[in-house]
Amino acid sequence: MNSSAFGFFEAGLEDINEHLTVAEYINTSTTAIVRRAYENFLRDAVIKTVGNIDAYFSKIIFELLLDRQAIFSPNLSGKGDIRISFSLKELSDVLIEMSEDPLHNNLNLRRIIDEKLCTLALQNHNVPNNLSRLFGVKDFWTSCQTDSLIKQITGNYDVHAHYKALTERRNTISHNYDQDIINTATQNMITREFVDTGIITTRIIVNTFERQVVSLYR
Repeated sequence: MNSSAFGFFEAGLEDINEHLTVAEYINTSTTAIVRRAYENFLRDAVIKTVGNIDAYFSKIIFELLLDRQAIFSPNLSGKGDIRISFSLKELSDVLIEMSEDPLHNNLNLRRIIDEKLCTLALQNHNVPNNLSRLFGVKDFWTSCQTDSLIKQITGNYDVHAHYKALTERRNTISHNYDQDIINTATQNMITREFVDTGIITTRIIVNTFERQVVSLYR
């Protein structure tokens, strides 16, 4: 059974595909002047793609840690991202809340998780592996290589390398540094193939996280 976060991720992919449909129409059915916007539509798709998987991880962390079975699971590890570790004071607050919260509103826990999420830079290629380790799963990137979608990737099948390229390009675009080194007035070329590979890569990562991590708490 997939998580609620997975459903939001799939909806995000549909939105990105609609965006790309508009981009292709601009590229094939408009004037030369309008076609100049095509690559910027592709850049927007890169930002949307990384934003979509970031939203997935934000939602799935909430979903898993608000599950009382998960938060007290022996699978949780201190080898993930230290910024999601709980202090003794935070743990005390959560335990008190649980003893006095028959409706499971989890207000303190929600606040604590929200504060921790705000400290994370999710646009980082190490996030999937770090979060999987937090929930007790090792060798996340190796597991990604077994996903059935791997053969849809163009070129090499190194999922981590493709995700690193995607997040780095997203950060470059977002900070307005996506220019040619020699001619800074010219933006670096971007292709539909790069965008499609990035989308497939995020699908593989989310599929693997659902299969290897989320399934432990279902």
